[in-house]
Amino acid sequence: MEAEAAATPTPRLDPVRASQIERELREYPRLTARLEWLVEYLAEPPMPAPRRFGRGGRAGVAMGVQDSGVNDPTAMVGIYRPRMVEESWEIRFRVKPVEYFLLFLTPPQKAFTQFRYFEDMAMDAVAMAMSVSRAGVYRLREEVLLAADAAGVARRPNVAQGA
Repeated sequence: MEAEAAATPTPRLDPVRASQIERELREYPRLTARLEWLVEYLAEPPMPAPRRFGRGGRAGVAMGVQDSGVNDPTAMVGIYRPRMVEESWEIRFRVKPVEYFLLFLTPPQKAFTQFRYFEDMAMDAVAMAMSVSRAGVYRLREEVLLAADAAGVARRPNVAQGA
């Protein structure tokens, strides 16, 4: 029975999938910072457009306001704010699986993830920081990537199937 367990190969992750997961883990700190900013910004009510008068004091002509573009006071409410809301939902969709994945890591796996992906340290530097051999760090990497794959990190819905 033990011989069969030893002979069973450990599951390996496709290198392309591994690089997708690693990219998503490296982007996690930037994405969470951007999401925090968006949530804080969108929590504020939109500012009303300033009312200015054009030449001769006519109220119908606003000075410095164009029909579209950066100077349009309604662009923030009508165009940019909905885009920001959409971006915040897209970021939430990417961040949620990573947060779920981080909940179930062991302390060595958490330390590895912090050093390697969030602080962008080289594998040798991670090995030194964790006082682990280089082979041990690569085993940790494989464990972390398999756990991230199981948690659904870097998965995108299949648009063709309507999922």
